[in-house]
Amino acid sequence: MAIADFYDALVSKRVYKDEFSFDDANRIIMENMGKQFDPSLEKHFVRARPKIEKYYLDIRNCSNT
Repeated sequence: MAIADFYDALVSKRVYKDEFSFDDANRIIMENMGKQFDPSLEKHFVRARPKIEKYYLDIRNCSNT
């Protein structure tokens, strides 16, 4: 759950910051594997990344219509 929460904080616009790109968010998370996140989760995050990005794109598209 920590990775999901961290990713959401990165890619979501907040009143105090703009959203990060998916590539920047991915880079930051990968840099933290083995530090902030259990490195055994890396393969799962990499495999889930396309679905996660699609989810956030769908949310953004819905809020723009």
